Amino acid sequence: MRGFAHDLHGPGVGLSGPRQSIADATEVSRSNTEKELLELPRDTADTVTVLPGPWLGQQGRLAQDEAGRRPRRLPSFTFISAYFAAFRPRPHPALPAEPSTGDQTLHLALQALDLADYAHVVTLVNEAIEQGISWDEGHAEAFNLRGTFKFLTGDVPGAEADLQASLEVLPTFTQSLIKLASVHMEQGDAQAAFKCFDDAIQVDEKDPDIYYHRGQVLFIMNEFTQAAENYTKLTELDDSFVSTHIQLAVAQYKSGNLASSMATFRRTSKAFPQRSEPHNYYITAVSSCWTNSGTKTPSRSSSGRQWKQDIGAAERCCAEALRIDRECEAAVAMLAQLSLQQSKIEQAVEYFGRQSALARSELELVSALTYRYASMSQVEFLKNYLQMAAQLSALARGI
Repeated sequence: MRGFAHDLHGPGVGLSGPRQSIADATEVSRSNTEKELLELPRDTADTVTVLPGPWLGQQGRLAQDEAGRRPRRLPSFTFISAYFAAFRPRPHPALPAEPSTGDQTLHLALQALDLADYAHVVTLVNEAIEQGISWDEGHAEAFNLRGTFKFLTGDVPGAEADLQASLEVLPTFTQSLIKLASVHMEQGDAQAAFKCFDDAIQVDEKDPDIYYHRGQVLFIMNEFTQAAENYTKLTELDDSFVSTHIQLAVAQYKSGNLASSMATFRRTSKAFPQRSEPHNYYITAVSSCWTNSGTKTPSRSSSGRQWKQDIGAAERCCAEALRIDRECEAAVAMLAQLSLQQSKIEQAVEYFGRQSALARSELELVSALTYRYASMSQVEFLKNYLQMAAQLSALARGI
């Protein structure tokens, strides 16, 4: 699953089309980071060791087998917090005069959500639905909440069913419509997603969340002008939304104004010190500096120096992100790739192991485990076939 995200190269960075959903950016930043980090300047060929194709295929099959045995898990605290931060706070539905047990349990789940006790939220909302909820607004809220966490764990069909159940009892619940749009995007149905946005606007044209998330979808689809129109509408309705500032930085990056983008990220971090999202996106932006500069610098030596300098900057940003949140997936994934690109293979194995432990969906887990197994095989190859490894490195330099 991909989150409702901000994108630096096309939210979710380096997206492949409408199958990229519109949620949080941490996951998005990470997926594009992997793509960008593999596109090193040719100067660095001597640091890259070849991973033979047959090994990758074998390790991929092992990874798929292991992924099939893993239970679904919640994303990191940072990821979940960033997801919920993409929606404006709103009051919880008032309990009926004589609340049922399920009503009271739902109230506890919403209180746990306010405290960011996400594991407890999941337990409580499941219990509330099982116990039964007596009023329509609470019923819609419960299925919205459970569907949200199903989506975050990669259970897209389950999320769709819960969000549809929410809308059946409360068709005017715009947040469920917005989240259902993201589910349709994950399923590759952009037409259904935009229908959800249109329905939400018919219900409440002054809901800023609609324009933010529709803008994200348009951005993902490279419809930057239309996306900008939605962001502008959003700022007219609410200029205090942290994600608006982040998206401004993203837009500056997309327009090639990297210095302004960096400055906006830093200002946003200072303006919202309690929020970790700006750090996550800042990581990707900094790492992109060396990728882009490497393709534009005519001198091999200067390109190599720029690459090394920007690698160091990216690593420092990752370290800061992990200081804030030890389970920051974007930072772990980037450090794994940075280690691999610098031929620090054993260190890469460690980071890929951490990345696989943090993976939510089977796709993410297979990707992390494939890299990890391939890197482990590479370590063994280098130990046992040193002469052949040297020949492969020479081949890489000549490509």
